[in-house]
Amino acid sequence: MSDEFIELNRDFYPISKEAETVQAQDFETKFAFGLSSRIHWDDLLKEPRVVILGEAGTGKTYEIQGATKRLRTERKQAFFLRLEYLKDDFEMAFEGGAFGEFSEFQAWIKTTEKAWLFLDSVDEAKLRDPGDFEKGLLRLKLRLGDKAQQVNIIITSRLTWEPKTEFSLVERLLPYRPEKQRAEKNETDQSPGSIIEQSGNADLEVKDDEKYPKIYSLARLNDDQIKTFSVAKGVADTSRLLEAIRRADADPFASRPQDLTDLINYWNEHRTIGSRLELIKDSIKQKLVEPDPIRSELRPLTYKKAFFGAKLTAAVTTLTQFSRIAVPEREKVRDAIPVAEILPDWTLCECKALLERPIFDEAVYGTVRFHHRSVREYLAAQWFLQLLNSSSRRQVENLFFRVQYEMDVLTPTLRPILP
Repeated sequence: MSDEFIELNRDFYPISKEAETVQAQDFETKFAFGLSSRIHWDDLLKEPRVVILGEAGTGKTYEIQGATKRLRTERKQAFFLRLEYLKDDFEMAFEGGAFGEFSEFQAWIKTTEKAWLFLDSVDEAKLRDPGDFEKGLLRLKLRLGDKAQQVNIIITSRLTWEPKTEFSLVERLLPYRPEKQRAEKNETDQSPGSIIEQSGNADLEVKDDEKYPKIYSLARLNDDQIKTFSVAKGVADTSRLLEAIRRADADPFASRPQDLTDLINYWNEHRTIGSRLELIKDSIKQKLVEPDPIRSELRPLTYKKAFFGAKLTAAVTTLTQFSRIAVPEREKVRDAIPVAEILPDWTLCECKALLERPIFDEAVYGTVRFHHRSVREYLAAQWFLQLLNSSSRRQVENLFFRVQYEMDVLTPTLRPILP
């Protein structure tokens, strides 16, 4: 993506950390029928601790950089930090310039002003050592000291965020206690027998809706956002582009800024977006490659192996009718299949590298699914074709057909992958 930030007024939606009990919800449908209010940056900035999850290409970094600049334009204290540098050199973690200097942070910490810290990103911090994220948070905790309660912290991560351990890390190292709880604690601490009273005082327990961090994800781009983005990228006739997207049923390939950028580049050159099959093939080719050379070197996964893993995962999720794949830390999630069961011979690092590819997006907290059903169906079809070339035709046919009332009946779940 270009370094130029495009203001899109992005929508967010909350993700529950209880994946076993909460089903994935179609938030766009809820918005459309007025069943839920849209969540924007103004809402997130009121929360003391936030984690924004999203696959590569969703624009997480650009969004928090934009939020940092907006706050600073309003003469508020806001700073953008690179998490991967935090553990070794606190000053080096500051992006500087329009995103806040370390010297400004030093000046702020001596005041009682409210501040915002934007930390990008968990997955980058863990590339060399999974323990580096914790070390970085510990260093931040020590720097903030008693100022932690007057700063709101927004963290970004890819979908391999570990729901239990990393949520607990933020909760433990960067705790936030609402003002009412702090006042109650102070009163209790100052009263006679406070230790006995506090141990049994249910009022001081943190309620579920007051537990932090809150987890959110970026919603897909809507038509207005696609138009705004397209104009900024040099599209002269956005109506024609949107019409071409609709005709090709290509909405999923325009739902994220990086995907839309690729589509627009092709459109600007050819004045067409290609056929649906061409879009699917091109999408798979681009989304199974890690665009970041450093990440690719530290967490290597060849395209050939990624393609094989994606095909097998698509076939398994199609055959089992479990659309969700549990990330490594969430091996026991209801209605989701653990990635280790799909790819038992793969290392943990390889499994994580595959699930971080933008061919997947979040389903429910701690799980991922294929970004679009048509991509999954195409990959499953490729796996069956490979199986057909290496096994007996009858074995493959037995997966597609079953005998019912002395008739061969097509398995309904496999119908979409047939030509």
